[in-house]
Amino acid sequence: MEFAKLTRGIEKLERITLDIKNYDLLNEVRQLDSKIKNEKFYLVVLGLFKRGKSSFINSLIGKEIVPTAVIPLTSVITIIEYGQKDCAVISFRDRTEKSVEINQIDDYIAEAKNPHNIKNVERVNLFVNSDILKSVSIIDTPGVGSTLEHNTETTYAFIEKIDAAVFIISADIPVTEIEADFLKKLCNTVPKIIFVLNKKDLINGKDLESIISYNRKVLEKICNNGGIEIHLLSAYQAMQGFMKNDPNLIEQSGIKNITGEINTILKEKKSDILSKSSLNRFNSVFKHVEMFLEWQLSTLQTPIEKLEEISGKFERSVKLMNSSKDEFDILISGKIKQLQNEVTETIYEFGKHLFNTIKSEFQENHIELTKEIKKNGSVALQEKYFSIIENDFDPLKLKMENDVVDTFKKILQDYSAGSNRFLNELVSNFSNIGTKNFDDVVSTFNLQIVTCFYYYFENKKIPLVDNNKLTRGLLPGFIINHKVIPDILNTIWQNIDMNCGRINYDIKYKIQESFREFKLELNKEVENMINMLRRIIETTIQQKLSAEKEVFNDIQFIKTKMEELNTIK
Repeated sequence: MEFAKLTRGIEKLERITLDIKNYDLLNEVRQLDSKIKNEKFYLVVLGLFKRGKSSFINSLIGKEIVPTAVIPLTSVITIIEYGQKDCAVISFRDRTEKSVEINQIDDYIAEAKNPHNIKNVERVNLFVNSDILKSVSIIDTPGVGSTLEHNTETTYAFIEKIDAAVFIISADIPVTEIEADFLKKLCNTVPKIIFVLNKKDLINGKDLESIISYNRKVLEKICNNGGIEIHLLSAYQAMQGFMKNDPNLIEQSGIKNITGEINTILKEKKSDILSKSSLNRFNSVFKHVEMFLEWQLSTLQTPIEKLEEISGKFERSVKLMNSSKDEFDILISGKIKQLQNEVTETIYEFGKHLFNTIKSEFQENHIELTKEIKKNGSVALQEKYFSIIENDFDPLKLKMENDVVDTFKKILQDYSAGSNRFLNELVSNFSNIGTKNFDDVVSTFNLQIVTCFYYYFENKKIPLVDNNKLTRGLLPGFIINHKVIPDILNTIWQNIDMNCGRINYDIKYKIQESFREFKLELNKEVENMINMLRRIIETTIQQKLSAEKEVFNDIQFIKTKMEELNTIK
């Protein structure tokens, strides 16, 4: 979509949201409109907690602005923009604002001083006199992967507003499962990602080369991109260089390479990236407006007596859901634990069965195996069986993941049709709305979590047959049968047991992360449903009480707005 078409679409969407008096959606549309007209480029810094995001931002700006801490910051987005004078503006959820000194922002974004964002901060804007901010706005997000789940939720929710991202990984820790999962979402949404390996000063030589090579392979697999570049950085060295006014230290830190990459993107790709990211954001807002209109039309066409009955039932339903949700959380968490235990039991039982099968083969074919060992040694035989083991494990792993998904869905479906009060009410309300299916929420538990899983096998040389090729052919058969083959079997068992552990961890991790995504989606949909239904029902009842003729006009008005919305498509 060209910028001109997108701008016209935004103008129509703004008129519609203003006409229907949905000021939350109107605010989203106006923010997008302002961003496009002012060509604001959002460079968002992302990464797990304690990877050095805040230190990186400070090194990018060239002075200490963003606080760094050993404990997580709270779930508040911080927007850093150009300003002639350094200052901060705190925006609250009640639409009020407060100007403070930059050194006071800890009071609003630090978890210790604003736990769970009890001060209801919407966002923090920092205005800083720095050259790089003249062409880009830098966004600091709470780190994912900390013990504070609300931080992770805030960061995930901001993804669709991103133009480009700097993803920080650390030289002292390889890419983790949580980072892989987060990156999968990022690669599918964000037009441009710059990868930065921070803390390069902590590791030297071959160790650094090894961690770079490993991380590059993992990142290329996750992002399905064979040409990923990783920029090396020591944010600590960069800040020391700026503080001491030492050009050599700044150069050694690697920060100039990263600012060069950012400037190249802004010069050559800014327009294309802004177009893609703006369209993504526009489509998201469009869907929310469409859903709001559909719900409002449905309630307007419902008789007032029925609406009042629905309103009463709905409020009782909300109370029941709130009172029984903790019970549901405990119940379903127990089922997840039970699922994980069943996975562990199945995997290790399979491992024992697989080993017993291989052991029987060794006993039946000991003559042929003795000849093979005399000819090629034990390592070749071990590698042969490692390949067999991997081929046997693969279908088991896939089947177990599918079985876990099916079992979880069946548990929820049974509960929703049975005695669980929370799910009874939830499914009923989704059904009444008619635009959201409970199965859509359940489908978020799909185990489609990107992990760094791989099989690992470790052979073990047996000196009798592997150190001397000339003499092993002369070894008596009984020595091979009583000494060498038992050692090979022991190595095979150790490798089976080790890979059972790896599979077990991988599937259990996927279960846990899928369950976390399911809970996030469930909580989000429940909150959206309650807020929107309550507002629409209350507004519609008031409208209907005013005059039946006005209701007819309101219905025609909503239909007109829906027709206008369709023209934007």
